[in-house]
Amino acid sequence: MDALMESIRYYVPMENPKVVAKAQAVYPGCIRTGDLAAKLHAALVRQGFDKDSTQLATSLSCDEVTRELERQLGGYYGDHFSMGGLAGFPFGGVSSFKAMARHIPVGGNCLIVYAPQGTFSLC
Repeated sequence: MDALMESIRYYVPMENPKVVAKAQAVYPGCIRTGDLAAKLHAALVRQGFDKDSTQLATSLSCDEVTRELERQLGGYYGDHFSMGGLAGFPFGGVSSFKAMARHIPVGGNCLIVYAPQGTFSLC
């Protein structure tokens, strides 16, 4: 199991110091996935977005590297509702929005996160 986890960890690019250094050189001001999730949560918790009152919905690139953002945000908001996403656009359309809306807590919030692939890896 440890070998499997080590191989998976390689695909979390923003944890690789070489990737971080390269990304920061090419894109000054870029931040790690975990830092993005923490900053987003810090801003939203003041507005009442918390695990009990918020439905997290995501529409991210289908690539496995975007799963890290879902995992990090899930730590703050619980399970997410995936609306798919090619280049960040939800491919479920109106039907996926209707299905997602049924999961929003009564009187609660919905945090929709969409993005094309927003992570880096070394080639």
